[in-house]
Amino acid sequence: MTICIAAVCEYKEKDVLVIATDHMIDVGIGQFEHDINKYKKINNKNIAMLAGSALMFNELVAGISQTKSFSDTKKDIYNNFLKVREEVIDNQLLKKFNLKMDEIKKIVTSEIKNPIIAKLIESIAKLKLETSILLVGFEDGKAKISEIQEADTEVLTGEGV
Repeated sequence: MTICIAAVCEYKEKDVLVIATDHMIDVGIGQFEHDINKYKKINNKNIAMLAGSALMFNELVAGISQTKSFSDTKKDIYNNFLKVREEVIDNQLLKKFNLKMDEIKKIVTSEIKNPIIAKLIESIAKLKLETSILLVGFEDGKAKISEIQEADTEVLTGEGV
């Protein structure tokens, strides 16, 4: 399990952030320390830390411009989560049956009699990336911390004084 820690502190009446992450990589058959960084500087005000699949990190922080605010960066990372999840569903589940997500959306509007299709839809519903981003940064002079996942819920959020 990856460890990402962030704290907001005050120094000389200004918010500062303290962050830490490990270098543990999990490959399914075991874990080991590696020199892979599990953090990325997004721009001069935001840093993303990864907990979960290191192979997804670049995709999750892709396309975020240097001028984005903390809030916009958070939205972009969340949207990237949705894209990555769709790609995983397509590559790991739908392509096996030569199906597209639009077809699945039509199927679920009616009674599902085929047990294979029912199991496929259940697999799609249960699929989790088991990855999250701890975004830390500054906006409007305040330090901010937020955890971002593929679920549309705010898991963790905080800001300085």
